[in-house]
Amino acid sequence: MSLPIISIPSTINKLLSEYSGFFTKPQFGNFRRLITGLIVSENKTLQKINDQFGKRNQSSLNRFVSNSKWDLDQLNSLRIKTVVSHLSLEKKGVLIIDESLNHKTGKHMELAGIHRSGVTKRLEWGHMNGMRIAQI
Repeated sequence: MSLPIISIPSTINKLLSEYSGFFTKPQFGNFRRLITGLIVSENKTLQKINDQFGKRNQSSLNRFVSNSKWDLDQLNSLRIKTVVSHLSLEKKGVLIIDESLNHKTGKHMELAGIHRSGVTKRLEWGHMNGMRIAQI
């Protein structure tokens, strides 16, 4: 087991601060933990991400991911705006954020299937996050 995360790194806090107005205060705390956990955790399950932060009740993070009422399109637009603001682009163009495969083992998981992994270059069972293309 890896060492627990005792605080959100200041660099991540600074980058995520642009999202603070999008979420309620409790949601924003869960958002910061989720993003930090996705970056540093070897195992990307909600349970393992939650465990990285010590002894915390996982239900809050579960509800944030599965039951929160925010507009995913608005969140994605904010994400693209944030990425673009940190790039120095001289000309307009297209920003492509590549798809990624979340490896899964459960055979009855919703939306799981056989996909080609960009990492292993093989067909694997998992969830495929769609490719995002944004006009800049």
